[in-house]
Parts: sequence; structure tokens; C-alpha cells
Amino acid sequence: MFKASTPISTLSEYKIRKIAKITLSFCGENLGKLRNKSYPKFLLSFRKDANKMGVYDGLDNSITIYVTHCKTVSELTSTIIHEWTHSKQKICGQYYKLLMKYGYENHPMEIDARSNEKKWNRKSLNYVKKRM
Repeated sequence: MFKASTPISTLSEYKIRKIAKITLSFCGENLGKLRNKSYPKFLLSFRKDANKMGVYDGLDNSITIYVTHCKTVSELTSTIIHEWTHSKQKICGQYYKLLMKYGYENHPMEIDARSNEKKWNRKSLNYVKKRM
């Protein structure tokens, strides 16, 4: 078993992948309908040179989570929720225009993604724990 504060570095790659897969199921069931009909491709990267925790690529419809930048299980699940939120938004053509206007911290899509993290992360952790 694990806690929200369990360091990612103490978990096996298998367990990390299982937590991520269950969190994706939670997102699919609870975070609303996707903007397009296909689920995003999902990748877990264990590279240490990435400078972010996660990214959604709207052109490729893919989510990449950089596991080494997620320090705890809670940060991993929260990042998945954040990027899943982006997969529901109209990212292509809009994101960078809004980024130039508002910056990252005040970007409406980032505010929405952070809001979903806060709203859903505790529930997603409970969901994962019940299925591990």
C-alpha cells in the first residue's frame, strides 16, 4: 500500500505504471467527456533531463508524464489530472495566443487544469488505493 506522500523513488516502475493506469481510468470516468472521441496516447517517461512534470501535445493527442519530476504519488496523480484536463481543452491554436496575453500563471487553461487538480486529486488517490 502507499500514501499520497509516498516518494515516487521508493516505488517500482511496475507500481508507478499501475498507479498511472488506474488514475487514467479515474479521469475517464470522472473528469467529463473528451473534446475529441479518442483517448489521448499516454506515455510515462523516466528521463531525468526533462524540465517539467507533464505535457499534453494537442497535435499528437498525447500526454507525457515525466515521472522523475513527480516527487510523490500525489504529485503523479495530480499531474495526470492536470494534463488530462488539457486534453479536453481546445489547445491547438488557442494555448499560445492566451499564453502571450496572460502568461503561464494567469493562463485560463492552466487555471482550469490547476483547479481540476485541487478538486479531483484526493478522490483519484482514494480510487487508486481501492484498486491496487
